[in-house]
Amino acid sequence: MHKSVVNETLKEKGISGQNKLRLTRRQNTDTLSSLKIALLFCISNENALLDIQVLVDKARQDNEYINVFVYFQQNISDELKISQAMMLINKKDFNIFGRLKKKKVSQLSKNQYDLLISFGLQIDKKCAKTIKSFRAKIKAGMVGENSDDFFDISIGNKAKPIDFETYYSQLMFYLCQLKIDLNGINN
Repeated sequence: MHKSVVNETLKEKGISGQNKLRLTRRQNTDTLSSLKIALLFCISNENALLDIQVLVDKARQDNEYINVFVYFQQNISDELKISQAMMLINKKDFNIFGRLKKKKVSQLSKNQYDLLISFGLQIDKKCAKTIKSFRAKIKAGMVGENSDDFFDISIGNKAKPIDFETYYSQLMFYLCQLKIDLNGINN
């Protein structure tokens, strides 16, 4: 990520000068562990669920304020067992015009998150609408097509996809390095 892109994003969020450098790295790590974080996984098959559960378990060791959302890009089988700690979003949650149903929008937007982390390189229109429904001070995602349209911070490489766990670790590292005080950001 280029420094100018980061600075531009921070300016858009109203973070500048002393405010973005207010915290030391140690303080910022402590602050990250107390953030209210939403993890959104946009996946196309059920096989990724095991990887998701492993990552969620690891992330919850660092931060207890994590809510997990899983958007399936395809229909899912009735036998699918998903953890009760995850909210499932699929084609049934969209109306015939491709918009999220009001009930699901209210479920997604009722909480104010400090950070939304989206996992998935291929974001279809319905996943994009899901991302836009979240109220989050900062939205982060993997670099992909049109990722600049929904994310304040994007990391990765289109040509060389990374796994969820590596992406999460890199993102947390960069957030610590940026020393962003999310308490000073208003949505």
